[in-house]
Amino acid sequence: MKFTLILALAAFSASSFATVTYSRDARPVDGDLKELKITKENSRHQATVTLRTALVDRLGGNVSDTTEVIGIGMDCKAIAQGGIICTDDRRPVDGPLTVITVKNTRIGYEAKLKTVYVSRMSGGDIVKESTLAVGLKKK
Repeated sequence: MKFTLILALAAFSASSFATVTYSRDARPVDGDLKELKITKENSRHQATVTLRTALVDRLGGNVSDTTEVIGIGMDCKAIAQGGIICTDDRRPVDGPLTVITVKNTRIGYEAKLKTVYVSRMSGGDIVKESTLAVGLKKK
């Protein structure tokens, strides 16, 4: 387990232009393409995280291909088994806490997004969690 963690950290921190990509392509039969890219911005482990979704409408033949920026300037670090966790905390003044976690599961990597806002009414946290993609493979 220590060996895997060291390799993942080395893969992410090896160069200032390193990109780690996790993807799943189920087109054209069963679904869509999901591609999560974590692109390192500088030597301080900050990164831009994007999620690309592409699909083909089998009935209409239309192609949809979108890329969403999940976070910019996120602090990223390697976790066990080739996974990565990226965080950006702008609470309580400038925005939410955003956490992207990519973990290795028995069916491949799973990417999750957690966003925590500070309620202006109660001062408590409002937590939103979603799954970005499952069954991903690391490229």
